[in-house]
Amino acid sequence: MIKLKFPALMAKIKVLNSRILNDNDFQNLININSVIEIADYLKNNTHYDKSFKNEDIEKLHRRDVEILLRKSMLEDLYNIFFFLPIEGQKFFKLMEKRFEIENIKFILRSLHSNHSEYITKEKLFPLNHKTVNEDTLVSITSFEDVLNVFKNTIYEPIINSVYQNYVKTRKIQYLLNAFDFWYFTKMKSVLSIMPSFGKNLKNYFIFKWI
Repeated sequence: MIKLKFPALMAKIKVLNSRILNDNDFQNLININSVIEIADYLKNNTHYDKSFKNEDIEKLHRRDVEILLRKSMLEDLYNIFFFLPIEGQKFFKLMEKRFEIENIKFILRSLHSNHSEYITKEKLFPLNHKTVNEDTLVSITSFEDVLNVFKNTIYEPIINSVYQNYVKTRKIQYLLNAFDFWYFTKMKSVLSIMPSFGKNLKNYFIFKWI
């Protein structure tokens, strides 16, 4: 059964790989001076055209563009999820966890800058597999809420390990770096025990998507 999945999986990955922005795209983007121009370029010159189809480019901010792009990436990843063997699905869920961590970091930065009003569903990356659901995340209005929401989750020891340092110094990097360190340590651990069949997936996802 697993063997039957691989041809379809490799075909889908080949399609995804063909849609990745090339060096010429990146060079053009480097020479662009505004978020609006970047969004316009992506809409008119890349496969992200569908992501911007119903959007008013003139009203988009950086976070809006990032959400649209990563939403497209996640949709591509979800399209291959059920073609993956069990170990591949575990790896995928860990990759997906990166987007949840980015949601958490966005919330932490918003609280740090005293802009809890920024915390809305529209500003979060949409995920299929969540540790904390979106309704709970957008209910956060203070760091006290953060501590309560993450209690008894995988994120509790992460924030507990550095929260007092943040309180003393008011340096948000303590919190943000702790989540990044946890994620990449976890990723390294998982990749170290991946079987040989995962090499192509590992190279593709690590260097093209993360």
